[in-house]
Amino acid sequence: MNQPVRASTQRTRRSAASAVLRSLCVSCVTGLFVGCEASGPRIDINTWVVPGVAEVHGLDEATLATIAAWPIHDERWKQTLAVYVRPGLFEPIHRPGVPAPPTDVGPQPLTTPMIGRYSVVDGVLRFEPRFGWEKDRAYEAVYTPPPLADGSPPIGQRLTTLTHLSEDNPPPPARVVAIHPSSDRLPENLLRIYVTFAPHVQMRMGDVYRYLHLYDESGRKIDQPFLELPEVLWDTYGDRLTILFDPGRVKQGLKPREVAGPVLVAGKRYTFVIDADWPDGLGRPLGKRVSKTFTATKADTAQPDPNQWKIKTPRAGTREPLTIDFLESLDYWILLGAIDIEGLPDGFDWGRSVKHSEHTWEATPTQPWPAGRYELIVDTSLEDPSGNSIARPFEVDLEKPDQPDKVAKFIRIPIVIESKP
Repeated sequence: MNQPVRASTQRTRRSAASAVLRSLCVSCVTGLFVGCEASGPRIDINTWVVPGVAEVHGLDEATLATIAAWPIHDERWKQTLAVYVRPGLFEPIHRPGVPAPPTDVGPQPLTTPMIGRYSVVDGVLRFEPRFGWEKDRAYEAVYTPPPLADGSPPIGQRLTTLTHLSEDNPPPPARVVAIHPSSDRLPENLLRIYVTFAPHVQMRMGDVYRYLHLYDESGRKIDQPFLELPEVLWDTYGDRLTILFDPGRVKQGLKPREVAGPVLVAGKRYTFVIDADWPDGLGRPLGKRVSKTFTATKADTAQPDPNQWKIKTPRAGTREPLTIDFLESLDYWILLGAIDIEGLPDGFDWGRSVKHSEHTWEATPTQPWPAGRYELIVDTSLEDPSGNSIARPFEVDLEKPDQPDKVAKFIRIPIVIESKP
């Protein structure tokens, strides 16, 4: 999750009746086919999401930042990740009533790659074909590492994955890969929890709250701690779920809090639990109970204050990260897209990451920093886990006349990157 993030695209959910893949994953390293069990970059073709994607996972930050900086229609995207229809690589596919194809067809030369949309999302290089995938077809995805933006040679080796799409052998069951906030100390007025799943196949999306629970330190189940919405808050990819604590029991002075009490109480320990029997889109359970235990701390009612942030600028001529220490945890998923750097030379490539329980943001370049004066552009909608944003606190009484002054959509923080002494 700490890979640089530079671009995003949208894809929608698809039903379990969609075409599935039988992946015969093979890596081509220096011209030799070897098994894909080794660590390092890998290519996946996943047709369990619409319109289906080919993805390269495990790339280094410098390569990702280089790729993400390319214009959207740059030919280098296609040169780096190309997907082809590849006849003759697999056994012929016979259907009842359809004449069998010739049996002497061998591997055919690669032709024109498929057209589609490219992006870098959450540290993954992604290709979405314009016209989707067809069952009973063989596809070959080829990744060729590009030269870095600063002229350095490519990192890594050429990879090839061969995939035959059919209706048998579905992808691996879904699994939980992250829960945010990641800290084990969270404010008693915590507003939300994010659960992120591996993007092989979406979870069953209806009636999710029956599989989500909160227990106190004695093992007692907390009654209705979450706001159970009829439209569950899935992200556009269908692999991240946002779970809201009941705001009526979080915010001061509201009736639900007075009647049922707050969900969390400072000083006590709690365990958030995801049941092992929660099924994915194919009806297969997670198979493993997932939990996160944390201690509630006093309520956080203060807004994030950029004037208090500790900014460490790198030296010019180095690839040291530019670091911001917020002195508190901020919202992981908002933070990923809330800060940018303005004034860098055209074509200067860098990636961002979030670390240390969401206390720290880093910008890491693919080439040495140039000396100069720049600005950090910060979106004032950036929040902490309690819903306090730079623009306004979560606890706002709209009936009071003395409302906080309106804040601009963005603020600018000047920084200086100096040459080596």
